[in-house]
Formats: sequence, C-alpha cells, structure tokens
Amino acid sequence: MLHDSQLSFLIWMLTSTALTLLLRAGFICLKTGHVRGKTRITVAIKNGVDFYFAAMNFWFFGLTLMFGANTWGLFGADRFFVHRRCGTVYRSQIKRHGI
Repeated sequence: MLHDSQLSFLIWMLTSTALTLLLRAGFICLKTGHVRGKTRITVAIKNGVDFYFAAMNFWFFGLTLMFGANTWGLFGADRFFVHRRCGTVYRSQIKRHGI
C-alpha cells in the first residue's frame, strides 16, 4: 500500500510523462500540417528521431543531474550513463520515495 506522499509522487510523475509525450505528438501533428504533402513523412520522421535523441540524452545525463548524489547542493554528479546493471540504475531513488 502506498502512502499519500508516495502516491502523489507517482501520480505526478505519470502525469508529467503523459503530458510530455502528448506534447511531442502535438508538435509532430503541427509541423506536418504546415508542410507540403510530399514532405510530411520526412518531417514526422525527423520529429520522431528528435524525440529519440532527446529521450536518450535525458537518460544519459538528465537523470544523473536530477537524482545523482549532490555536488555543492546544486546537481548530481555521479552515475552518468548506466550504473552497474540497467535494471538497477536508479533503484536507490525509487526506494527513497518508497515506490
């Protein structure tokens, strides 16, 4: 059973993730609607590749800056890229929030 703070954290993370993914889908629809018919697929693929590289950069650097051990109290500076095993990358952060 999740406590109220754990449940609110989980709901916030899932809501933020859903909004971000919907935002990317909206940008793809917006940009493909503003180009000629023969280049719509190209624009959609470029936006999909852009999302892929943004997600990978967040995984490589962003999670470390957000959830890594503090350096001068400003940002995380350990565990860049993947920790020892892929499944245990940020298990300590998940345990800290009790999820």
